[in-house]
Amino acid sequence: MNNSDGLETDVRFVKGVGPQRAKLLENVGIKTVRQLINFFPIRYELFEPVKKLSNLIAGENVIIRAKIDDIRVTYGRWGRIIATITDKTGYATVRWFNSLFLTNKLKTGQVVELQGKVHFGNDGTIMTNPRIRVLSQDSEHTKTDEQTETAVYAIYPSIKGIFPKAVSSIISNALDAFGQYIEEWHNEQLLRKNNLIHIRQAYEWIHRPSNIGQSKQARLRFAYDELFFMQMGILLSQQQRQHVSEAPKLNWNKTIDARIRRRIPFTLTKAQDRVIKEIIADLNSNKPMCRLLQGDVGAGKTVVALYAALIAVANHKQVAIMAPTEILANQHY
Repeated sequence: MNNSDGLETDVRFVKGVGPQRAKLLENVGIKTVRQLINFFPIRYELFEPVKKLSNLIAGENVIIRAKIDDIRVTYGRWGRIIATITDKTGYATVRWFNSLFLTNKLKTGQVVELQGKVHFGNDGTIMTNPRIRVLSQDSEHTKTDEQTETAVYAIYPSIKGIFPKAVSSIISNALDAFGQYIEEWHNEQLLRKNNLIHIRQAYEWIHRPSNIGQSKQARLRFAYDELFFMQMGILLSQQQRQHVSEAPKLNWNKTIDARIRRRIPFTLTKAQDRVIKEIIADLNSNKPMCRLLQGDVGAGKTVVALYAALIAVANHKQVAIMAPTEILANQHY
């Protein structure tokens, strides 16, 4: 099996997905691991360095490391978990709504890392529905001191039925399990010349950057690839037309020219005549024509296209003139 085939694995086999979430992912066009890891963030949230409970400021996005001293669960329509947390500087309350699945994850005595926005409620709550990561069962073995680096978290487009935090976790699991199958398609010389990172590194940094600089490098790599393959597709299409594809030759003579010009209620400009001459040469070839006609608004591009169409009609061929908007189509008509 080719290494890249691993990326074609059904998304339901990614940890945290399963049959139910696989159907929800399919609704947004995600069926395989490859499609999942190409579901890129729309933005990033910056979290202030790890802070002690006594140093929190309302409105900040922060990371807290603390021990869970007490957990209370209220079952009802929404379900609520209330946890009392402590560090060396004090204690606080954290709440989760509609997240009863966390009851199997949270336990008294755990040291956890919480990420979210600080607010001060009347009941002493400092955070509601923060992200959570269990660090240890024993506070003596996990440092809860402040750190100096800002944390970066990816924010993804919404997927109906899946919490944004779950989307991030699922993609992270996919990278851990299937990242080995991501293969580089450029050679090292090209990467160095264009100052691009390896594709595997790009996927890592687009989803799990340590800083904004890494996410920018990842986006630069994907932007380069998008333009590279678009240009490659254009060149391959051009080669196909020039060396493989054939088209019927459309004859032209002065009689056809006179019949067409009688239908045009004005005299064509020298520039229009020059371009028409080039188009006639293309149509008289057995190779498909692919030509871009460029000019200012009102320069007379449409009548040139009409002239080309009438050459085809004169050769007993069918023609379609297409326009990108209904207004323009009516103007042409």
